[in-house]
Amino acid sequence: MTDIPHDEIVVARAQTAQSTMESMVRTKYRNLCAGCGGDDKLAVQQVVPTSAGGLDSVDNHILICRPCSLSIQ
Repeated sequence: MTDIPHDEIVVARAQTAQSTMESMVRTKYRNLCAGCGGDDKLAVQQVVPTSAGGLDSVDNHILICRPCSLSIQ
């Protein structure tokens, strides 16, 4: 058995899942903004937040630059 506390294992798994999701979304959008096609200041965002019933899936995430993100809020 390991000496790593359970909470640290849970956090590490969540970080790995988030990193994997981000990687898959970046690949899907070819590291380009879904709004303008730019490649500066990109972030992965949920289309429908999970708190509002959105799924935690690649299809519910978008790669978008800051200016495009601000223009749709």
